[in-house]
Formats: sequence, C-alpha cells, structure tokens
Amino acid sequence: NYSLTFYNDSFTYSILNKEEFMLSKDFLDMLDLFSCAARGEIPERRAINVESVYQSALSHGVSELVFLSLDSLYKSNSITIDSALYKMMKMQTLYSISFDNRSKAVLQAVLQSLHTNGIECYVLKGYAAAANYENPDYRISNDIDLYAGNQDFDTILSVMAQMGFETQDLRGESHHSIFTRQDVKTIEIHQQLYNILPSREYFKNITLSEEFMRIKYSDSFSMNTLGVNDGLLFYTYHLMKHFIDCGVGVRQLMDLLLYVKKYTDSIDWKRYFDKLSDVKFDYFIKTCFRIGIQYLGFTEDIFNQVDGLYDISDSLAERLLEDFQDSGIYGKGNPHLTNFNRYYLKYRSSKNTNRETGCMQTKKQLFFPPKELLNKRYSYTVEHPYLLPVAWLHRIFDFTIALIHKERNINNYLKKPSARTANISVKKRLQLLEEMKMI
Repeated sequence: NYSLTFYNDSFTYSILNKEEFMLSKDFLDMLDLFSCAARGEIPERRAINVESVYQSALSHGVSELVFLSLDSLYKSNSITIDSALYKMMKMQTLYSISFDNRSKAVLQAVLQSLHTNGIECYVLKGYAAAANYENPDYRISNDIDLYAGNQDFDTILSVMAQMGFETQDLRGESHHSIFTRQDVKTIEIHQQLYNILPSREYFKNITLSEEFMRIKYSDSFSMNTLGVNDGLLFYTYHLMKHFIDCGVGVRQLMDLLLYVKKYTDSIDWKRYFDKLSDVKFDYFIKTCFRIGIQYLGFTEDIFNQVDGLYDISDSLAERLLEDFQDSGIYGKGNPHLTNFNRYYLKYRSSKNTNRETGCMQTKKQLFFPPKELLNKRYSYTVEHPYLLPVAWLHRIFDFTIALIHKERNINNYLKKPSARTANISVKKRLQLLEEMKMI
C-alpha cells in the first residue's frame, strides 16, 4: 500500500520558479549514503528524511546502493523507517538485484558463445564499472554494453538469434545494434564506441591504443574490458557526452572516481590531460575530482598527480554538483536542458551568439537550422556535409508529415525553447561551462 512517484517536487528542481538553486539536505544525505555503500563504509547516524532521500536516489539510478546504507542504519537502530516504506524499498531492491543476476548469468553465456564462434566482446560500463564498487551487486544499470569493433557482425547476429534475442540491426545508422529478450536486460553491441557526432564534434575522434584487459567481478565472473588508459578516457567521455547532451547524475560521476581510485598508479596522467585539454574538458574533470574530495569521501592522495586541482574553487565544485543534482540520471530531471548539445556546439565555436538570452533560433533558423542541429537529427550530414540542402528539405518534409498526422505541434517539433526557459536554465548552464573554460 506504499508507493513513490519516480519524479516529484521534492527533488525535481523547476528552474523556471527560482533563480538560485542550492544543494538540498536530502540530496546531500543521499549522496553520503550512496558514497558509503559504493566505497564500503558505514554511514554515520543522523536525522534523515528517508522518503525524500530514497526518491532522490531513484532519480539518480542509485536506489539499491542507498537502500544498502539505509538498511545498515535501520538494523542498528540508528534511524526509524515506516514499516511499509521499508518493505517497499527492500522489495524493489531485491527485485532489481534478482533481475540483474539473471541478466549477468545470460551475459556470461553470451560471451562464452561468442568466444566459441571466434568473437571476443568487451564489457563497457555496467558490470565493468560495478567491479570497482565495494558492493558490485548493488550497482545496477539499465542495459548491457559490449564492444565488438570490426569483428564479423553476421556471426554476432547469428549467435544472438540462437540465444533467443530479437535484433535491431542498426549498422549504417548507429554505432551499435540492439538485442532484446524479455527475461533479461537489453544488450547493445558496439562497432564504434560512439556515434559519429559526439566522436567527431565533442572528442575529435576516439582511437583505442592499448591491449584489452581482463578484470574480476566476482569469483565466478571475469570479463574483458578496455585497457586502463583507454578505459579512463571512455568513462570520462561517457560522462561528458551525457553532460553535454542534456545532463548527468552522480552514478556516472562515481563510476569515474572509483575507476581513478583503483588505477591511479597505472594511469598515464600526462596523456589523459593532454587529450582533455585538447577538447577543453580538463577543467570540468578537475572540478569533478574536487567534488569527489569535498562531497564523496575520496582522499586527496588519489589525485596527487593532477596538476592545478586546487585552482578549482569550492564554489565552482558546488555549482557543478548542483547541476548534477538537478539533472539526475542521463539528464531526466531537467527537461529544459534537453538537446543542450546544440547550445554547446554553437557557443564552443562562436562568440557572436547572444549568451544573455540563450536564444539561437531566428525565424529563418526554424526551418533552416544550423548544421549542428541537422547533424544530430540527420546523421548522414556528418560524413557527407554536401547533403545539408537535402537535410533541410528532409526536415521540412518530416515536419509537414507530422503536422498532417497531428503528431506534434510546431514548438515541440522545432524544440524551440521559451525565452524564459532559455534565459534561466540554458544561461545558467552556459555560464558554468564558460567558467570551466569549455566554451
């Protein structure tokens, strides 16, 4: 008889309603409980609004880890929890872990079958990230990502079909194909790490330079994944991609920090920051490291080879964490920043756009938008820029068909932000990016 809505006003910040946005106590409590479970520490006794903290955890995709900390406090009589709420949280956690364990077992069978047929796939994120957590079974992701590169994809399709998966073969359209089965998580098998747009426009292309490595998740499960330095860049770029596209939550931040903690002595720090500096991500990542020290319990020695870490102000770290708080997992918490990447691409290369309003679309641009927006919607223009005129016509055709079928109104189709939204939400994010020297 106890239920919680996934998003509500207790933690979803409506940036239209107030200018200043502060770190809430519930979010900070959630952050500490999450960090303790991720790092294997016992949380301190305190007064906690359990329902609000748990809802915040849901919005960041870390509810299982937060429940682990709450359960520890509850069983030691350090906090009280409504019995119905406790049962609901426990049931949800057990269900998530049970489904995840089944998916993990199927993944092991998939990897073995692919190996038998001459295909070596490498685990990206997900279980590879969870292996760095003190409680890996509680770090739950939504799907499974594997990297196959340029290996025989027809063999992959055949193996997956034999194992009962339905296939969305997206070769030529996307960087991965999708395999679904009702009883387990969706599996995405990548031929490239990212789509063309982020790979080329955000990261100046991505190349792998190391041998893959084998890591241990548990006594019964080991897997291949990217080499130490390639993996570090991948976790970093994945965090950056979602931050630029719309927003990112604390789970992806923790994935990166735990990776750095585990491999800090093996990391080629010069190579890492040379690459980040080249794409203007170095201040952002240093600010993330400061968040790790200030809010997530990481010690300074982990980052002792990072130059200029203390050039980052406490205020900047707090405001970036506020952005994470607002965004939630994959930016779902703040719909006003959906498709923020078009602003990023525009302002990264131009000083002529009006940053005071954050509005970029003139009447002409509504139907003939800049190439950055067309590149996202019609990916064929990235490799073939001479097809931009075709993409403009394609856009007008799609819009006309949508209107005929009444699928969406003009503002939704064009994704034209209101002036008020742009003035506050977009402007605030742009000011943050400017201070981190990203634009």
